[in-house]
Amino acid sequence: MIVNFRMPASITHTESRKGISLSEEELAYLDSVVSPGIKNGQAVSVVWNTHKEEMPVSDRTLYTYINSGLLDADNFDLRRKLRMPSRKKSGPVLRVDKQCHIGRSYEDYEAFIFWGIIKREMYYGRKFKSKEELICSIKDYMDYYINQRVQRKLGVLTPIEFHRKKVAQAA
Repeated sequence: MIVNFRMPASITHTESRKGISLSEEELAYLDSVVSPGIKNGQAVSVVWNTHKEEMPVSDRTLYTYINSGLLDADNFDLRRKLRMPSRKKSGPVLRVDKQCHIGRSYEDYEAFIFWGIIKREMYYGRKFKSKEELICSIKDYMDYYINQRVQRKLGVLTPIEFHRKKVAQAA
């Protein structure tokens, strides 16, 4: 029996990634096809390849359904998964709160980019003996960046030359 499952055209790509896109009947059918093979010791990939035409989901999605307990087969029925040691988890992932971007202007973004350039071009790889030396180095770099550093996006001009050119054109 070949069952053809199609996603409705009204579902967007991000909505298709949330939750389960199967009805209860489709999930029951999937369980009746997949769980007996897994309980008999077959790998998920073998069961999926055997019933590829009638599967409404990928083999990776089958693992997800098994992990979340939606199928009668569980992780204890997956022999290879039982043999594998659990992976060590790395430290916590630090994420920037997206609320900090609200209300920021384009100038804030440019300043952020500028400080990234400063760190990459003059800070990383150097050791400063004092705070005053660091401040002096930043001032020297800012003077270089504004008065001497040629930038392609400004038509191979320094920022001060570009500014003077724009002021002269406006006058």
